Amino acid sequence: MEGALTTYLQPLMTIYLTPNERKTLDWLKNVGWYNWGPGEPYFSDVFGSEIPEKMGMPEEQMEYILIGLVQKGLISTHMHDDGRWIRMLVYPNWRTYDFYGELTEEHINDYYGGKDPREGEDEEPLTHAMRVSPFMKEYTKEMELLQKGESIMTVNGKPMGNAMWNLIISLRDLTLWTGYDSETGEIRPGGPHMAPNANWSIKDVKAYFGLTGTSIYEPEKPFGNVMFSFLRLYNWVYPHQLQRNNIRNFGG
Repeated sequence: MEGALTTYLQPLMTIYLTPNERKTLDWLKNVGWYNWGPGEPYFSDVFGSEIPEKMGMPEEQMEYILIGLVQKGLISTHMHDDGRWIRMLVYPNWRTYDFYGELTEEHINDYYGGKDPREGEDEEPLTHAMRVSPFMKEYTKEMELLQKGESIMTVNGKPMGNAMWNLIISLRDLTLWTGYDSETGEIRPGGPHMAPNANWSIKDVKAYFGLTGTSIYEPEKPFGNVMFSFLRLYNWVYPHQLQRNNIRNFGG
């Protein structure tokens, strides 16, 4: 698989950029973000809708490229009412500067009060197990196909790869299993509550997604439940959908 495997932040942490993600990020840095560098480095008047034409790509492909860059923390956006990334204002953040080796001491002093934003940075929001999970391998392949304009499985006329389908179905299954309430963000104490079917296994689900945590929810240990681990991953893939549905990471 083509692409750039780039060391990022911690020595053991890497981010895989597809060729189209790297091409788009380079264009934003070198052309789109005219305030890159001195002055107002985090200001940008680049709307996602401007990028496809200037880079000679269809909007549908660019939508998935922007999703990939947002998920990897290398661009930031302002949310649009309909949740489409292509309609959002796109701007850099400190990770973007660090990616290009331009997060200077002067930059840190001017914009972060002298405190390096990389200090204490770990693999949030995903753990190492999530990043190397079977799910992530499938998801990465499907996203790269979409970014190239190629076809994957569709559901109700919309692209829905196997990894994305498994993620959505598992939200339903783990909601039953843990007693999670998507309206309040709360989990019923105790558990497990209900298996979605006779062949379903929490062990298989945890292995596929790289999850940790127990099936029993203890209010004094909210982050120890497997649902919290799953929501970290789900929120990474579908942040705007979660906000629209009022699904929150409980306990924090």
